[in-house]
Amino acid sequence: MIEREEGPEAATEDKHEDETNATIDWSILVMLFVFGDVRGIPKLQNAVVVAMASKKDIDKTSAPPWLIYDNTLEGSPLRRFLVDMTAYDGVLTDDSWFGKGDNNYYPRQFLVDLIVAQYKKVARLAPSTMPGISHCFVDC
Repeated sequence: MIEREEGPEAATEDKHEDETNATIDWSILVMLFVFGDVRGIPKLQNAVVVAMASKKDIDKTSAPPWLIYDNTLEGSPLRRFLVDMTAYDGVLTDDSWFGKGDNNYYPRQFLVDLIVAQYKKVARLAPSTMPGISHCFVDC
């Protein structure tokens, strides 16, 4: 593992890394996660989740739900990440999240998972802020 020095240089490197993450297309990130899943590379999967969290924070978008749900299995950490991101950070009334005209853009299971997450959030069974991304990591 590479240790990073703290200080102004580290902050600049982190900002540059975040900006780089924002330029990577969502489909590439999803396919990298799937590749890591198929090949049993949990560190790659976790790095992809971190990159996705950074991208989401910078460009305020998300991966297409159909892309994630068509390429992962039920219970996938990537599905959990998408649902949490949408439930806690998504502007559910904004066209950029739910204004897509194609009914196939949102798989039925994604919508069910999102309803359950929203219910838990409203029922106070879950915190009112998005949980950390660590529960979306794959065990190494």
